[in-house]
Amino acid sequence: MMGSHYVTYITITELFAAPVMYAAMACGAWTTAIISMERCICVLLPLKVKLFFTHRTTAVLLLGIFLYQAVVLFINFWAFSVKLETSQATNITNLVLDVSAFDERLNTLAYFYAITIPTVVCMCLNNMAPEYLTGMLRVYTPSRSLRSANDRTILVKPHKNYVAYGKRSFSYVAPTMWNRLPRYIRKSDSIESFKRQLKHHLFTTTYSRQ
Repeated sequence: MMGSHYVTYITITELFAAPVMYAAMACGAWTTAIISMERCICVLLPLKVKLFFTHRTTAVLLLGIFLYQAVVLFINFWAFSVKLETSQATNITNLVLDVSAFDERLNTLAYFYAITIPTVVCMCLNNMAPEYLTGMLRVYTPSRSLRSANDRTILVKPHKNYVAYGKRSFSYVAPTMWNRLPRYIRKSDSIESFKRQLKHHLFTTTYSRQ
């Protein structure tokens, strides 16, 4: 629940390993950025890229970025989230990670996407969205006479082989989130009614799990 206080006990190993793990995961994005910068230099400057971006230069850049992110994340964890707490029952001092503020930001972001993406899908199905978005969605039509044949609100979820990009694309995420909604929400007769029922459904299902 947003605004609540969440704590979790962590070990010294987890405290040091988490920033290193997140920094290593971010190096993939920085590698893509370096490659894009190399291509821009090729276009803008009549010079050979190898003069600037050698193997050694690229390795130094990635190492510097990795160390910088790891240090910043560790400082953020320690200064804002981690504290020492002594248990009254066992009299043992443990490291406690306070994730209330971070968890609240994640919940806010999740609610934003959980409302925005289905709303865009509803606009696409009602011809209220740009054509380039509408063209990404396709209503499911069964080849045989099935019970779901009368339900014209189910969308086709395309098969994506690449998790990094394919399953994060609008053409994959939108049908996935849309098909999970109850049928009465998908069959709303207006955008205002859809938003109202969607928000009520999300808050009801979320708080019922607390």
